[in-house]
Amino acid sequence: MREIVIPEGNEEEFLKIGEKLGCKKMVFCYKIKDAKQLEEIEDRLKTLKGKTKINLEIGLLAGKKDIFELKKLKKMTLVRSDREDDRWMIEKAMPSMIYGLELEKSKDSIHQRNSGLNEVYCKIMRENEVAYGINYSEMLGLKSSAFAIVKGRIMQNIKMARKYKIKAKIASFATNPYNLRSEHDIEAFFITLGMHAKEAKDALM
Repeated sequence: MREIVIPEGNEEEFLKIGEKLGCKKMVFCYKIKDAKQLEEIEDRLKTLKGKTKINLEIGLLAGKKDIFELKKLKKMTLVRSDREDDRWMIEKAMPSMIYGLELEKSKDSIHQRNSGLNEVYCKIMRENEVAYGINYSEMLGLKSSAFAIVKGRIMQNIKMARKYKIKAKIASFATNPYNLRSEHDIEAFFITLGMHAKEAKDALM
């Protein structure tokens, strides 16, 4: 199981809980300004690598203003959907992953869920090898009505990803280590959302 998280100085706590949950790989994602800041993070994580069995990687949280500079650093680049720039991101910037598509606050239409994915986006993502990231930790604190909406959108996006052969990746994107869950629990939940068992397992790799 691989987790993607956004630590806030609590890397060691993430690792402790991750080990208990059987996590094999953890991607710590950071918002940085330049290569020097990345070097500082890499130096800091070297000490942690000797204290854990979890394989550690670094991801970079990018936006429209810094995506091209961050891609030069040869790390996984992750973009959170803001709907306004999503097409530009997947078509021009081509990050490793875009996540949070289903968390848009605007209402669904009568005939279609406002899920963030459509046929055009899916074709571009497949061509540019942009993965669809599903953020499960933000679902944990939603009220039942909002949870039902997001759940329906994810179900629709899972079908779209399968149809257009887009890589779907499940992760917590958590800032709080206590939002992590076991591989078994995550797989079981996403199977109820319409993923095949193999799809759920692959999405956690």
